[in-house]
Amino acid sequence: MIGFTGTRKGMTAEQKNSVTRILSRYAAKYGNLVGHGDCVGADADFDEIAERSGCVRHLFPSNLEKTRAHCERRGAIEISLPAPPLTRNVWILDRSFVLIATPRENVEVLRSGTWATIRLARKSNVRLLIVLPGGNLAPPSGT
Repeated sequence: MIGFTGTRKGMTAEQKNSVTRILSRYAAKYGNLVGHGDCVGADADFDEIAERSGCVRHLFPSNLEKTRAHCERRGAIEISLPAPPLTRNVWILDRSFVLIATPRENVEVLRSGTWATIRLARKSNVRLLIVLPGGNLAPPSGT
């Protein structure tokens, strides 16, 4: 699965363009199953991109109803049970071979679910693609 994490503030136009290109390339090569946390902001942006790209979408919603985007209204094929945000982010990582991340900041910060998931991905066997606000990819080491 192609996993995704991003900020509740949503993606920049540059991030959307980069993610569209990345998703197209990865879906063509590895399959079109994607998963995200069904959160308002970047997850909802990603869901729109994935739907337009013809991807099969698996939602991993949070148990915090106020943060839900309810992307299942677009016809996602599979929905996991709601779970605490950091738990569902681990579930996404566990099922993914690549994680696309779109943080709000250009540098790592604490107290951010997106950056916490990026830190977890760095410790796993998941390929990590961090798309910074300007649309460029962060260096692989995260520095």
